[in-house]
Amino acid sequence: MLHGFSPEALKWVTLAIFLLVFALILHRRMPIHYLSLGAAALLIIFGVMSPGTALLDNDNGVSWDVLAIYFGYGMLAMVLQQSRLPAAIANWLLPHLRKEKYALLFLCGLAALLSSFMANPVVVLMLAPLAIEMAERLKASLFLYLVALAAASNIVTTVSMMADPPALILAMQTNMSFMDFYWFQGRPGLGTVSIVGVIAAMLVLMIQFRKLNNVVELITPKVVVGKRSIQLIVLGLIGCGIATVLKATGFTMPSVAVLLAFSLLIVIVDVLAPETGDPGPGKMRLTLGSTAVFLLSCWGLALVPNEVAAFLRWQGWVGLILGLLSLIMLRNKWMDGVKEFDWQSILFLIGIFIVIGSVKQVGLLKDLADFMIRIGLTNPIMVFWIITWMSVLLSAFIDNVPYTVLMIPVCGYLANLLGVNPFFLYFGMLIGTGIGGNLTPVGATANVLACGMLEKRGYKINLWEYMKIAVPFSCIAVLVAQIIVQIFWK
Repeated sequence: MLHGFSPEALKWVTLAIFLLVFALILHRRMPIHYLSLGAAALLIIFGVMSPGTALLDNDNGVSWDVLAIYFGYGMLAMVLQQSRLPAAIANWLLPHLRKEKYALLFLCGLAALLSSFMANPVVVLMLAPLAIEMAERLKASLFLYLVALAAASNIVTTVSMMADPPALILAMQTNMSFMDFYWFQGRPGLGTVSIVGVIAAMLVLMIQFRKLNNVVELITPKVVVGKRSIQLIVLGLIGCGIATVLKATGFTMPSVAVLLAFSLLIVIVDVLAPETGDPGPGKMRLTLGSTAVFLLSCWGLALVPNEVAAFLRWQGWVGLILGLLSLIMLRNKWMDGVKEFDWQSILFLIGIFIVIGSVKQVGLLKDLADFMIRIGLTNPIMVFWIITWMSVLLSAFIDNVPYTVLMIPVCGYLANLLGVNPFFLYFGMLIGTGIGGNLTPVGATANVLACGMLEKRGYKINLWEYMKIAVPFSCIAVLVAQIIVQIFWK
């Protein structure tokens, strides 16, 4: 490592590396995880941050809690897909929806529901075949179906702390628990606010789909649920109930032990005694072991203490254990799960945490906040609106993960200078950056996937036609959520 730089020189070195890596990330000509790790290595070499701080300081270096939960729910998404839960929900409900507009609205609602707990690109990949089949049978434009599907999967990025990395990053860096996302400091939390915004966006979709009155006639397989799956769900609910009672009576650690014991029991039964056999012609088998484990994990995030245990917070341990249990539930496909997991995002996050930690450590973020105050941005409401809509616009073109890591401390500094609750600005920023990716075809991975499927089928991606669907849908969601935050948190 190099030493001997003055504090002012270190600040300029850090700023140069930060601007260079962000420019290259925007350029997208090199793998972004190489860029973030390379920038992190340079900052350590120049002595801006020590290796110990970078790797062991959860607040200023790598947030291993975020990575652990990302790993856990990423692995679980593969198990849920293997259980055929999303396809089963669609096959069960679609025959009851007679008109195209209701079927398409249901498809978007299903995408939003699943994306509250699973990665958006995974949801698009799971539901795209259903969207394609619907469009082909109704001789409708596939462009509308896939763009609406991608937009709906992106609209829920702040509904839960597992919905998207930015939400998870905010939760871990501000010590929010699972339930804090819904009721926090005696007021509606970010998740509750976002749900209202999503409902408003869905009403906009209903208006956009109002002329789609074709009759839907889809032949879908009948969903078959075995007794074993029902027993596992009941077992999971019993475990959640016992843990809740123990937590309410002050026995926190026994409640955690109960959740872990029930999770292990369900995994063992699911792996050693799987439901087998052909469900019969025109039928599909649904297994619910992974759903039961998912319920127990959500209870775990809600009930575990917000404290550090060894090198992770308890929430991080929930994610890590969930990931390992998910690998076991993949059975002989566990190696495929390891290979398919998004390790590049994990590496990218490791590097970007170190980069933003360095920027914060040398004082650049404080300088930015001071500059905003000096130019006259002293009205909290004005700052809140600027941060929210700046986040919307920037997230339409840049990756929202590094932007979120950067803006959390900036919002904290600004809130301190303005004398307001920092969550007022945190929530505005996250609502903007979470939903802003919907505005353009390249603003989110789900959008890129949907547009790629369209291009393979001969559709030309017209930016204006795309924005006619995505912009009203997204902007109404942001506006409604923003107004609610302003009412309760200003």
